[in-house]
Amino acid sequence: MIHIRNWFIVFMALWSASATIAAAADSAWSKEQQQAFGQSVTDFARSAGLLGYIYGMPLFEFSVAELRQTRGIAKDNSAPHGQFGYFNGGRLSDHTTTWFAVPNPDVLYASAWLYLKGQPYVIHVPPMDDIWYSVQFENYFSVDEAYISTRTIGQKGGDYLITDQEWQQPLPPGIAGQVRISTPRVWILTRIAATRDNEKERHLRYERRFQLLPLADYLKNPATAWDHPSPTQANLPALPEADYAMRETLDFFRIVNQHLRQIDIPAADQGLMAMFDAAGFGPRVVFDPAKLTPQVRAGLEQAVKEGYRYVDTMRAAPMSNDGSGWSVAPPSLGTFGQNYIMRALSVYGGLGANIPAEAIYPNAFSDSRGRLLTGDHDYTITFPAGQTPPGIAFWSITLMDVKTRFMVDNPIHRHHVGSTTQGLQANADGSLTIYISSREPKDSVRRANWLPSLPGIGIQLVCAFINRPKQPWPAPTSRRRCCVWSEPMTIPNTSIAGRVALITGGTSGIGEATVRNFVAHGAKVCFSGTRREAGEAIVRELTEQAGAGAVRFFRGDVADQAQVKALVKTTLDAFGRIDILFNNAGIACFGETPALAEEEWHRVFAVDLDAIFYACKEVIPLMRNQGGGVIINNASISGIGGDYAFSAYSAAKGGLINYTRSLALDGARDRIRVNAVCPGLIDTSIAHHSIEMPVLRQAFDAQIPLGRPGLAAEVAGLVRFLASDEAGYITGAIIPVDGGLTAWSGMPNMPRVLGMV
Repeated sequence: MIHIRNWFIVFMALWSASATIAAAADSAWSKEQQQAFGQSVTDFARSAGLLGYIYGMPLFEFSVAELRQTRGIAKDNSAPHGQFGYFNGGRLSDHTTTWFAVPNPDVLYASAWLYLKGQPYVIHVPPMDDIWYSVQFENYFSVDEAYISTRTIGQKGGDYLITDQEWQQPLPPGIAGQVRISTPRVWILTRIAATRDNEKERHLRYERRFQLLPLADYLKNPATAWDHPSPTQANLPALPEADYAMRETLDFFRIVNQHLRQIDIPAADQGLMAMFDAAGFGPRVVFDPAKLTPQVRAGLEQAVKEGYRYVDTMRAAPMSNDGSGWSVAPPSLGTFGQNYIMRALSVYGGLGANIPAEAIYPNAFSDSRGRLLTGDHDYTITFPAGQTPPGIAFWSITLMDVKTRFMVDNPIHRHHVGSTTQGLQANADGSLTIYISSREPKDSVRRANWLPSLPGIGIQLVCAFINRPKQPWPAPTSRRRCCVWSEPMTIPNTSIAGRVALITGGTSGIGEATVRNFVAHGAKVCFSGTRREAGEAIVRELTEQAGAGAVRFFRGDVADQAQVKALVKTTLDAFGRIDILFNNAGIACFGETPALAEEEWHRVFAVDLDAIFYACKEVIPLMRNQGGGVIINNASISGIGGDYAFSAYSAAKGGLINYTRSLALDGARDRIRVNAVCPGLIDTSIAHHSIEMPVLRQAFDAQIPLGRPGLAAEVAGLVRFLASDEAGYITGAIIPVDGGLTAWSGMPNMPRVLGMV
C-alpha cells in the first residue's frame, strides 16, 4: 500500500522531472525516469492530457470551424478570410440546416474570420433602423471579447477598428471605437432579426452591408471605402489540417499545440503550461507523437478518449437549474474565467455562446417530473398572465432533435413559436400556453399555439430571449400531460450540475470525498462537521477551484436536533433549496455488550440513526414543495450482517437500512428517491489504523474478493450516480460497496485450499 506521504514524493519527483523537460523543450523521458516511475509516467501524461483536452477544446473546435468555413467545406456559409459568409445563403435556419448546431430560426447569421497580428481591420456596421442586430467578437478560446449591437451602441452603426493586443496607435479619424482581441485570430458572428416574410429584404438591405477592410485600405479614402466588396485577406500563417474525426486521436493535441505556440497564454493559465510541456503538447515544445515514449503516448491516448467521452456525455447536462425544469446558463457564460469545463462544454455544443447580457437561451431536456422529453408524449409550456418576457427584442421556443441538435420537419413546417408567430391565442385568464405534440390538436386555440414534434425522437427545447430584461421574470414551466412513460432513452446524464446538496460528516473520509466530487461536477454543497479548521480549509480550497458561492460549511453536531435545523436553514439561506441529502455522518464503538457503557450505545444511535431522522424530518417537506429530491443514507455492510464486538454500530446501521426502505415507500408519491450505500472496508482516516496493522490487513485481504480496501472516492462516485437522473428508477435500494465481501457465503475458497488455483 502506498502512503499519502509516498504519493507526495512521487508527485514532487514527477513535477521536478516535468520542469526539467519543459526547460529543455524536450518531451522525452529518460530511461532512468521510466524505470523509476513506471506506471506513474503514464498516469502523469493521462492527467496532463485530460486537463489539456478540456483546456484545448476551444482551440480545436475553432481551428476546424475556421478551416471548414474559409476553404468552402461548409458550403452554406463559406467565405475566404476577410469576407463575410452568409449562413443558408442569406435565409433563416430550418430543418434543412445541418451544419450549425442549435441555430436560432429567428435570426440571419453571417460570419467572418480574421488574422490580426500586424493586420488591423475595420468593420462597417450600417445604420439598422429599428431592426435588432448583434456583432459578436470571439477569440480562439471562445471568449466573447466585444459586442457591437442594439444593446451596446443602438441603431446608429459606424466604422470600428479591430486589432490585436499589441496595436497601440491612436484611432484614425472617422473610427467610432476599437475592439481589442487577445488572440491572433478572431471569429466575427453577426445576427439580424428577421421573419420568413422579410428575410430576403433584410439580407440584401442590411446583412450584406456589413463589410470588412484592412486598415491600410480604409485609410486610402474613408469616404469611398465601402463602395467596393471586401478583399480576401492575404499573407496568413497556415492553419493546421483538422477535422472533427480527430477529437478522439492524438491529432487533437497536435492542433492544440500549434495554437498554444502562437497564442499569448493568459497569466492565470501559465501554471498549466509546464504540465502540458512535460506531456509533450505545451507552448514551449513541438508536439511529435513519434518522439513520445510509450508511457507518455499511452497516457495521452487514454486522455483523448476519456476527454471526448466526458464532453460528449456532459454536453446535455444543465449548466444550472432554477427548479423550473429549464437549464439556464450561468452569468459567466461567454467570459468563463478559469472555468475550463464550462468553456469546453459550451464550445463543443456550438460556437457563438452569448453572454447573458446579450441573450439568454434556456434549454429543457426533461419535463417537470424530471423525465426526458420525447416526441411520443404531449407537453405544455405556460407563461402566466403578464409574464411573457417584457422589454426584449423577441422571444421564441424551438424544438430540436436531442441527438442531432437540429430542427425536425413536420407537416406544417413550424419549427418554433414565439413573439413573431402569427395568431397565437391567449387563455381566458390572460396566460399563454404552448402545446407540444406529434398529433395536430383539434381545439382551435391549441392548434394556433401548436409546436409539432415527431414520434420516436428525444426532444431538446431551446428558448431564445434576446436582450435580457432589467428585471427578472418567472421562467415558463414544462408539464407532461400523459402518465405512461414507455419509451426508454439512452442519453447519459450523470450530471448534478446546478443542484444543491446537503452532506453531513463532510470534513473527512467518504463525506469529504463526496463534497469534492459534487463540487467538481457543478453542484452547490453545504456540508457539516465537528472540526471547524478542516471544514474551513476544504471551503477555501474548493472556492479557489469552483468560485465563490459553490460551497458552505456548518460546524455542528448532527445528534442535536436543533443544530440539524440550523444546518438546513444555513443551506437554504445560501442556496434557496435542497435537491440532494446525503446522510453520511457516523460513528462506531468497539466492545461486547457487557462491556459497553449506556452512554456509548446511545451516542452511536444518536449519530447513526437519530440524526438521519432529524435531517429527513426537516428536508422531506422542502423536497415535496420542490416537486421531488434525492436522499442517500450511508449505512454499512455491518447493517446487513453483524460484526464481532460492534453490536451498537451494527444495530444502528441495520435500523438505518430498514428506515431507508420505509422512506423510499413514503417518498415515492412525492418523487423523492431514497437509497442507501453500504461501504465495507474503506481506506479513510477512521479505518487507516486497522488497515496498517499487518495482522488485520492480512485478514481483510484474505476475505475481500477484490483483495484490497475500497477508496472513499469510489463510494463518492456511487453517491453521485444515485443523486443523478440516470438513477431515476432506483429507490429503496441497499447497495454494498465492499469489494465483493457480502457476495461470500462464508464457505472456504475450496479451489485455493485444494491447490487448484
